[in-house]
Amino acid sequence: MLGDQIGLTYALTFLSISQSSRGDNEAALAAITEALGIGVHVPTLLQVQSAQLQARTGDTAGARRLLERVEQSTPADDPVSLTRIRNALAELARLDGRLQEALSWHRSALATDHADAPTQFQALLRMNYALTLTALGQREEAGRQHEIAVELAMQTKDAPARAMVLEAQAAWFEEGGDDGQAAALRTRAAELRG
Repeated sequence: MLGDQIGLTYALTFLSISQSSRGDNEAALAAITEALGIGVHVPTLLQVQSAQLQARTGDTAGARRLLERVEQSTPADDPVSLTRIRNALAELARLDGRLQEALSWHRSALATDHADAPTQFQALLRMNYALTLTALGQREEAGRQHEIAVELAMQTKDAPARAMVLEAQAAWFEEGGDDGQAAALRTRAAELRG
Protein backbone atom coordinates (compact mmCIF):
# COMPACT_ATOMS: atom_id res chain seq x y z
CA MET A 1 0.00 0.00 0.00
CA LEU A 2 2.68 2.51 1.03
CA GLY A 3 4.82 1.50 -1.96
CA ASP A 4 1.86 2.14 -4.27
CA GLN A 5 1.32 5.58 -2.70
CA ILE A 6 4.98 6.49 -3.11
CA GLY A 7 4.94 5.27 -6.72
CA LEU A 8 1.82 7.30 -7.48
CA THR A 9 3.37 10.38 -5.83
CA TYR A 10 6.45 10.10 -8.04
CA ALA A 11 4.39 9.41 -11.18
CA LEU A 12 2.31 12.51 -10.54
CA THR A 13 5.47 14.49 -9.85
CA PHE A 14 7.00 13.53 -13.18
CA LEU A 15 3.70 14.22 -14.94
CA SER A 16 3.65 17.68 -13.36
CA ILE A 17 7.24 18.36 -14.43
CA SER A 18 6.40 17.33 -18.00
CA GLN A 19 3.27 19.48 -18.09
CA SER A 20 5.12 22.45 -16.64
CA SER A 21 7.93 22.18 -19.18
CA ARG A 22 5.27 22.36 -21.94
CA GLY A 23 3.84 25.49 -20.33
CA ASP A 24 0.65 23.87 -19.04
CA ASN A 25 0.93 25.26 -15.51
CA GLU A 26 -2.73 24.64 -14.60
CA ALA A 27 -2.51 20.91 -15.36
CA ALA A 28 0.91 20.73 -13.69
CA LEU A 29 -0.49 22.34 -10.55
CA ALA A 30 -3.41 19.87 -10.51
CA ALA A 31 -1.02 16.91 -10.76
CA ILE A 32 1.31 18.24 -8.06
CA THR A 33 -1.63 19.06 -5.77
CA GLU A 34 -2.87 15.49 -6.15
CA ALA A 35 0.63 14.19 -5.35
CA LEU A 36 0.83 16.34 -2.23
CA GLY A 37 -2.58 15.09 -1.12
CA ILE A 38 -1.57 11.43 -1.11
CA GLY A 39 -0.13 11.82 2.38
CA VAL A 40 3.33 10.34 2.09
CA HIS A 41 6.49 12.31 2.87
CA VAL A 42 6.93 14.86 0.11
CA PRO A 43 10.46 15.96 -0.84
CA THR A 44 11.31 19.65 -0.66
CA LEU A 45 11.75 19.76 -4.45
CA LEU A 46 8.11 18.76 -4.91
CA GLN A 47 6.86 21.33 -2.41
CA VAL A 48 8.93 24.08 -4.04
CA GLN A 49 7.62 23.12 -7.47
CA SER A 50 4.08 23.22 -6.13
CA ALA A 51 4.61 26.73 -4.76
CA GLN A 52 6.13 27.93 -8.03
CA LEU A 53 3.16 26.57 -9.97
CA GLN A 54 0.74 28.18 -7.52
CA ALA A 55 2.46 31.53 -8.12
CA ARG A 56 2.47 31.11 -11.91
CA THR A 57 -1.26 30.38 -11.86
CA GLY A 58 -2.05 33.42 -9.71
CA ASP A 59 -2.03 32.18 -6.11
CA THR A 60 0.99 34.08 -4.86
CA ALA A 61 -0.31 34.24 -1.27
CA GLY A 62 -0.67 30.45 -1.11
CA ALA A 63 2.73 30.01 -2.71
CA ARG A 64 4.36 32.30 -0.17
CA ARG A 65 2.74 30.48 2.76
CA LEU A 66 3.89 27.11 1.44
CA LEU A 67 7.47 28.29 0.84
CA GLU A 68 7.72 29.94 4.25
CA ARG A 69 6.42 26.77 5.92
CA VAL A 70 8.86 24.59 3.97
CA GLU A 71 11.78 26.92 4.78
CA GLN A 72 10.96 26.72 8.51
CA SER A 73 10.97 22.91 8.43
CA THR A 74 14.08 22.42 6.28
CA PRO A 75 17.16 21.51 8.31
CA ALA A 76 20.19 23.80 8.12
CA ASP A 77 22.31 20.85 6.98
CA ASP A 78 20.32 20.61 3.72
CA PRO A 79 21.82 23.50 1.73
CA VAL A 80 20.47 22.36 -1.64
CA SER A 81 16.88 22.40 -0.36
CA LEU A 82 17.43 25.77 1.31
CA THR A 83 18.82 27.15 -1.95
CA ARG A 84 15.79 25.83 -3.87
CA ILE A 85 13.41 27.44 -1.38
CA ARG A 86 15.23 30.79 -1.39
CA ASN A 87 15.39 30.81 -5.18
CA ALA A 88 11.63 30.21 -5.32
CA LEU A 89 11.02 32.98 -2.76
CA ALA A 90 13.11 35.29 -4.96
CA GLU A 91 11.01 34.39 -8.01
CA LEU A 92 7.81 34.96 -6.06
CA ALA A 93 9.01 38.37 -4.80
CA ARG A 94 9.93 39.38 -8.37
CA LEU A 95 6.55 38.27 -9.72
CA ASP A 96 4.91 40.38 -6.99
CA GLY A 97 7.06 43.40 -7.97
CA ARG A 98 9.06 43.35 -4.72
CA LEU A 99 12.42 43.57 -6.50
CA GLN A 100 14.63 44.50 -3.54
CA GLU A 101 13.21 41.59 -1.56
CA ALA A 102 13.81 39.33 -4.57
CA LEU A 103 17.42 40.52 -4.74
CA SER A 104 17.86 39.76 -1.05
CA TRP A 105 16.51 36.21 -1.53
CA HIS A 106 18.82 35.71 -4.53
CA ARG A 107 21.83 36.76 -2.50
CA SER A 108 20.81 34.39 0.26
CA ALA A 109 20.34 31.53 -2.21
CA LEU A 110 23.67 32.18 -3.93
CA ALA A 111 25.49 32.49 -0.59
CA THR A 112 24.27 29.05 0.50
CA ASP A 113 26.68 26.25 -0.33
CA HIS A 114 24.81 24.48 -3.11
CA ALA A 115 27.73 22.81 -4.91
CA ASP A 116 25.94 19.45 -4.70
CA ALA A 117 22.88 20.80 -6.49
CA PRO A 118 22.14 19.40 -9.95
CA THR A 119 23.71 21.47 -12.72
CA GLN A 120 20.33 22.22 -14.33
CA PHE A 121 19.11 23.68 -11.03
CA GLN A 122 22.25 25.83 -10.77
CA ALA A 123 21.51 27.08 -14.30
CA LEU A 124 17.92 27.94 -13.37
CA LEU A 125 19.15 29.65 -10.20
CA ARG A 126 21.37 31.95 -12.29
CA MET A 127 18.61 32.50 -14.84
CA ASN A 128 16.17 33.55 -12.12
CA TYR A 129 18.78 35.92 -10.68
CA ALA A 130 19.33 37.39 -14.16
CA LEU A 131 15.59 38.01 -14.55
CA THR A 132 15.52 39.98 -11.31
CA LEU A 133 18.63 41.96 -12.27
CA THR A 134 16.98 42.81 -15.59
CA ALA A 135 13.84 43.98 -13.79
CA LEU A 136 16.07 46.19 -11.62
CA GLY A 137 17.68 47.70 -14.74
CA GLN A 138 21.07 46.06 -14.12
CA ARG A 139 21.42 44.82 -17.70
CA GLU A 140 25.16 44.23 -17.76
CA GLU A 141 25.20 41.98 -14.70
CA ALA A 142 21.99 40.33 -15.89
CA GLY A 143 23.71 39.49 -19.17
CA ARG A 144 26.64 37.96 -17.29
CA GLN A 145 24.27 35.84 -15.20
CA HIS A 146 22.44 34.70 -18.35
CA GLU A 147 25.78 33.62 -19.82
CA ILE A 148 26.58 31.61 -16.68
CA ALA A 149 23.11 30.05 -16.80
CA VAL A 150 23.51 29.03 -20.44
CA GLU A 151 27.00 27.59 -19.82
CA LEU A 152 25.65 25.50 -16.95
CA ALA A 153 22.51 24.40 -18.80
CA MET A 154 24.48 23.26 -21.84
CA GLN A 155 26.44 20.89 -19.58
CA THR A 156 23.24 18.92 -18.96
CA LYS A 157 21.01 16.69 -21.04
CA ASP A 158 17.90 18.31 -19.54
CA ALA A 159 16.27 19.70 -22.68
CA PRO A 160 13.42 21.57 -20.91
CA ALA A 161 15.88 23.32 -18.58
CA ARG A 162 18.16 24.16 -21.50
CA ALA A 163 15.20 25.57 -23.45
CA MET A 164 14.00 27.65 -20.50
CA VAL A 165 17.44 29.20 -20.01
CA LEU A 166 17.78 29.96 -23.72
CA GLU A 167 14.31 31.56 -23.81
CA ALA A 168 15.18 33.78 -20.85
CA GLN A 169 18.42 34.86 -22.51
CA ALA A 170 16.50 35.50 -25.74
CA ALA A 171 14.14 37.83 -23.89
CA TRP A 172 17.16 39.69 -22.48
CA PHE A 173 18.63 40.14 -25.99
CA GLU A 174 15.24 41.20 -27.36
CA GLU A 175 14.81 43.77 -24.61
CA GLY A 176 18.23 45.14 -25.53
CA GLY A 177 17.22 45.48 -29.19
CA ASP A 178 19.13 42.48 -30.58
CA ASP A 179 16.21 40.75 -32.28
CA GLY A 180 18.47 38.57 -34.45
CA GLN A 181 20.25 36.99 -31.49
CA ALA A 182 16.92 36.63 -29.67
CA ALA A 183 15.38 34.83 -32.66
CA ALA A 184 18.36 32.46 -32.94
CA LEU A 185 18.09 31.56 -29.24
CA ARG A 186 14.33 31.03 -29.49
CA THR A 187 14.89 28.72 -32.47
CA ARG A 188 17.41 26.67 -30.46
CA ALA A 189 14.96 26.53 -27.54
CA ALA A 190 12.11 25.38 -29.79
CA GLU A 191 14.31 22.61 -31.20
CA LEU A 192 15.06 21.42 -27.66
CA ARG A 193 11.36 21.38 -26.77
CA GLY A 194 10.66 19.30 -29.90
